[in-house]
Amino acid sequence: MIVIIATLEVRPGRTAEFERFMTELAKTVVASEPATHVYQLCRIPGHESRYRMIEFYTDQAAIDAHVRTPWFREALPKFEELLAAKPQLEFLRTIDG
Repeated sequence: MIVIIATLEVRPGRTAEFERFMTELAKTVVASEPATHVYQLCRIPGHESRYRMIEFYTDQAAIDAHVRTPWFREALPKFEELLAAKPQLEFLRTIDG
């Protein structure tokens, strides 16, 4: 499995809006993308406007499909509006015994 950890810095005063937006997006992703196993927003303790998005995908094809979905493409302008900086992405692979 491929894991993406995205560190997201939200513009001051926009965190509640960001959390609502991402919660709705996550519901859509989990309900509509069977090869996306985890799509979870987490707040970093002690940093009110810093978050991590934890994403687990079956494989690269699942990631490619995710970024082509209408809901992800429609979300991109909102990300630009809400984020204070470009997301920092880390890509990992699970160890599957």
